[in-house]
Amino acid sequence: MKTFKSFTPEVVEILKNGGIGIIPSDTIYGIVGQLFNQAAVERIFDVKDRPADKPMGTILLADPEQIEGYVSSEDLLRAEVYWPGPTSVILGLGNKLAYAHRGLHSLPFRIPDVPALQALLKQVGPLATTSANITGRPTAVTIEEAMGIFRESVDFYVDGGDLSGRPASQIICFNGDQVEKLR
Repeated sequence: MKTFKSFTPEVVEILKNGGIGIIPSDTIYGIVGQLFNQAAVERIFDVKDRPADKPMGTILLADPEQIEGYVSSEDLLRAEVYWPGPTSVILGLGNKLAYAHRGLHSLPFRIPDVPALQALLKQVGPLATTSANITGRPTAVTIEEAMGIFRESVDFYVDGGDLSGRPASQIICFNGDQVEKLR
């Protein structure tokens, strides 16, 4: 297990090779792995002790093009007005990425407003993420707390400082012509 102060080339390689780790975002610390790597997504579920019937958390994107062909073009256009920023938009996936959505046929997507994180996402593709905690317990607000929770069960940590006081992202969905705020 390694700790980094930034999104280094080694972090990129670990993620590209199916690794998972803890990173800061513009909201909270999250445990991440490549969305299109089913083994990495399954490992996140295991490490987090996430129930098998609960979907993955938010999917982080560098840009909307990273999920073209997975979600409807119309919904993607509607979502773009919320990005970049701390708003996750639930988009329908049909049967695509079932290992991540676990039968819900949709997931929340977000483009974080952090240039360094966007650069990482451009290199590794969309990242499946969920809060850095064991299901049902408080989320880590420092890298030391995250290390105390996950120890050697993840491949790396990126220290973004103390993130206490930062809220999780807002979550919205489209219900016809209406926008519903879920969190």
